Amino acid sequence: DVIAGLLGNQVTLLEEVRAAINSGNPLEPAVIEGLNAQLGSLQGAIAAAEMINYQFLKERLSVSVDLIADADIPASLRTMLDNAATGI
Repeated sequence: DVIAGLLGNQVTLLEEVRAAINSGNPLEPAVIEGLNAQLGSLQGAIAAAEMINYQFLKERLSVSVDLIADADIPASLRTMLDNAATGI
Protein backbone atom coordinates (compact mmCIF):
# COMPACT_ATOMS: atom_id res chain seq x y z
CA ASP A 1 0.00 0.00 0.00
CA VAL A 2 2.83 2.36 0.85
CA ILE A 3 4.63 1.70 -2.42
CA ALA A 4 1.41 2.04 -4.39
CA GLY A 5 0.74 5.38 -2.70
CA LEU A 6 4.23 6.65 -3.48
CA LEU A 7 3.95 5.52 -7.10
CA GLY A 8 0.61 7.29 -7.23
CA ASN A 9 2.29 10.46 -5.99
CA GLN A 10 4.86 10.16 -8.78
CA VAL A 11 2.12 9.73 -11.38
CA THR A 12 0.19 12.71 -9.99
CA LEU A 13 3.30 14.88 -10.13
CA LEU A 14 4.03 13.86 -13.71
CA GLU A 15 0.40 14.45 -14.71
CA GLU A 16 0.63 17.97 -13.27
CA VAL A 17 3.78 18.57 -15.31
CA ARG A 18 2.09 17.26 -18.44
CA ALA A 19 -0.93 19.50 -17.84
CA ALA A 20 1.32 22.54 -17.41
CA ILE A 21 3.24 21.76 -20.59
CA ASN A 22 0.05 21.08 -22.55
CA SER A 23 -1.40 24.41 -21.43
CA GLY A 24 1.58 26.19 -22.93
CA ASN A 25 3.24 27.16 -19.67
CA PRO A 26 7.00 26.85 -20.01
CA LEU A 27 8.83 25.20 -17.14
CA GLU A 28 11.54 27.39 -15.68
CA PRO A 29 14.86 25.74 -14.79
CA ALA A 30 14.16 26.21 -11.08
CA VAL A 31 10.80 24.44 -11.47
CA ILE A 32 12.47 21.56 -13.32
CA GLU A 33 15.08 21.27 -10.54
CA GLY A 34 12.29 21.19 -7.98
CA LEU A 35 10.44 18.50 -9.90
CA ASN A 36 13.61 16.43 -10.16
CA ALA A 37 14.13 16.79 -6.41
CA GLN A 38 10.55 15.72 -5.70
CA LEU A 39 10.82 12.74 -8.04
CA GLY A 40 14.15 11.81 -6.46
CA SER A 41 12.65 11.97 -2.98
CA LEU A 42 9.73 9.83 -4.02
CA GLN A 43 12.07 7.30 -5.64
CA GLY A 44 14.15 7.19 -2.47
CA ALA A 45 11.04 6.59 -0.38
CA ILE A 46 9.96 3.82 -2.76
CA ALA A 47 13.37 2.15 -2.48
CA ALA A 48 13.18 2.37 1.31
CA ALA A 49 9.66 0.93 1.34
CA GLU A 50 10.75 -1.94 -0.88
CA MET A 51 13.27 -2.92 1.79
CA ILE A 52 10.44 -3.49 4.25
CA ASN A 53 9.16 -6.79 2.97
CA TYR A 54 8.65 -10.22 4.43
CA GLN A 55 12.10 -11.56 3.55
CA PHE A 56 13.81 -8.49 5.01
CA LEU A 57 11.82 -8.78 8.23
CA LYS A 58 12.46 -12.52 8.41
CA GLU A 59 16.21 -11.99 8.06
CA ARG A 60 16.22 -9.31 10.77
CA LEU A 61 14.13 -11.53 13.05
CA SER A 62 16.51 -14.43 12.43
CA VAL A 63 19.49 -12.30 13.44
CA SER A 64 17.67 -11.15 16.58
CA VAL A 65 16.63 -14.69 17.49
CA ASP A 66 20.15 -15.98 16.91
CA LEU A 67 21.59 -13.29 19.18
CA ILE A 68 19.02 -13.82 21.91
CA ALA A 69 19.34 -17.63 21.76
CA ASP A 70 22.53 -17.43 23.83
CA ALA A 71 21.07 -15.00 26.35
CA ASP A 72 20.12 -15.97 29.90
CA ILE A 73 16.31 -15.94 29.48
CA PRO A 74 13.43 -18.09 30.79
CA ALA A 75 12.72 -21.33 28.91
CA SER A 76 9.23 -20.17 27.90
CA LEU A 77 10.64 -17.04 26.27
CA ARG A 78 13.36 -19.10 24.57
CA THR A 79 10.64 -21.40 23.14
CA MET A 80 8.66 -18.42 21.87
CA LEU A 81 11.76 -17.00 20.17
CA ASP A 82 12.60 -20.38 18.64
CA ASN A 83 9.07 -20.53 17.21
CA ALA A 84 9.43 -17.01 15.83
CA ALA A 85 12.38 -18.17 13.74
CA THR A 86 10.08 -20.23 11.53
CA GLY A 87 7.37 -17.65 10.95
CA ILE A 88 6.07 -14.23 11.79
